[in-house]
Amino acid sequence: YSIFGFAIIAEMAGLVCFPKISTKISREKVYAYACALPIAGFILLGIAGFIAPKSAVLVVICCALLFFGSGLSLGVTTCCTCSAQTFLMKAATAAAGGLSGVGLQVVGYNAKAAVQSAGTILGIRVLMIVIPVILAVVSFLIYKKCYKLKGAAMEEVTEKVNEIHAQRKIVME
Repeated sequence: YSIFGFAIIAEMAGLVCFPKISTKISREKVYAYACALPIAGFILLGIAGFIAPKSAVLVVICCALLFFGSGLSLGVTTCCTCSAQTFLMKAATAAAGGLSGVGLQVVGYNAKAAVQSAGTILGIRVLMIVIPVILAVVSFLIYKKCYKLKGAAMEEVTEKVNEIHAQRKIVME
């Protein structure tokens, strides 16, 4: 079974666990965990790359943290982006592929070389670990500062939507 297969299972576990976790703690805290777990996974993956670079077990553990957090994140945002999810995933995959190619070119990756230079390996580690950690932190900060539909505002909107549904139900009867 591939390492990526285990990662997908961890992501699905995050999605499955989201409803249960979100009843215990606020969505804001769930999103904090959804950002923190991938950061922890990336940092541990970076450390594992130096300590035991060929350990599949460490890679699976790090990816499980990373993708479980991703699954929680999908659980938090699915209610808002359900209809656009397919497009968002395709656009994100295309952007990631394109940016990966540009990044590899910038760090001097040579696909024909049997061994990459130390600078190229460092550049790849930055591309794979440092930049995603920075983006996860930025994601959390944007959510914390700019996302307004949480807490009391969310309760107010939910109450208004429930009132509208109740009124429609009365009219239909």
